[in-house]
Amino acid sequence: LALVAGGVTLAVTGCGDKKAEAKTEAKAKAAKAFEFCRAARQPDGFSTVVSDGYPLDMSIFIASLGDEKEKNEFQLLLDTAKIAIKKDSKGNYVLFDCSPLLAKLSHFHGGKQAVSCFFKGEGFLMDPGCCSYDDEDFSEYFKQSSCHTSMLVDGKGDSVLQGLYTWLAAPVCQVTPWEGNCISSTMTSNAPGWEDVKWQRKVEFQEQFLELTDSVEAPVEHELTFNFALRSSVECTQISSTEVLLSSGNVKVKALFEYPVAIVDGKEFRNFVKPPAKKLVMKLKGACCTVKTVFRVVE
Repeated sequence: LALVAGGVTLAVTGCGDKKAEAKTEAKAKAAKAFEFCRAARQPDGFSTVVSDGYPLDMSIFIASLGDEKEKNEFQLLLDTAKIAIKKDSKGNYVLFDCSPLLAKLSHFHGGKQAVSCFFKGEGFLMDPGCCSYDDEDFSEYFKQSSCHTSMLVDGKGDSVLQGLYTWLAAPVCQVTPWEGNCISSTMTSNAPGWEDVKWQRKVEFQEQFLELTDSVEAPVEHELTFNFALRSSVECTQISSTEVLLSSGNVKVKALFEYPVAIVDGKEFRNFVKPPAKKLVMKLKGACCTVKTVFRVVE
């Protein structure tokens, strides 16, 4: 059985009732996959990004699927993939990436419990994507925990990569289902420095509001670094040590932190180039602590 998405072409080998049954099953699976493609793509029309992926313009592909309407209101949790998405008809979108390491040799990246979000069709927090495999940034930057909207413990990420694809350590996330506008996940990791750490992230997402509540439990004090990876189109203005104004297109978002935050250089891979981007970095020390970070649209 071969499925070529785009045309759409279905080739089935077999005969009689088995052939018809296989064809019906293949079409049902394809319809389900195409429905997800329509529903889960980002408000800018590009594909959702997780692990070794990068955003692709899906407009032509979606158009080739026929006239079925795209879902404007959408909320899901993929239990096995551990990816949660919520979006509405006004261009507001959030993705919560808790995806697991499936094999030691894997297309995977560190920095889980990461969040991507759009407000009014403009991207703000982003998975930075993935560049060409023969680019040193592939393993040295884009696959590392430090470039994602995630947490470091004493400067160390939740995963350890050897070479390009061999993972020596990775996190495990326990995700709870959506409850209204909220979803959460609790992470542990076998990465060095993480052995005694438990990190829960709760995501609350509404039309013009994203709140991240991060709770860390550990028997001893650690330096905790929270990184927030921004899309390359986002401009940053530091208002105070704990407040940053973010602008993209005609949309402005105020980012509020409980501890001092710095604006540092980052990268994104988009349209097959690596435009410069920014990251917001907040550091604190603690053993058992809870911090809230808020992104709110400014009218």
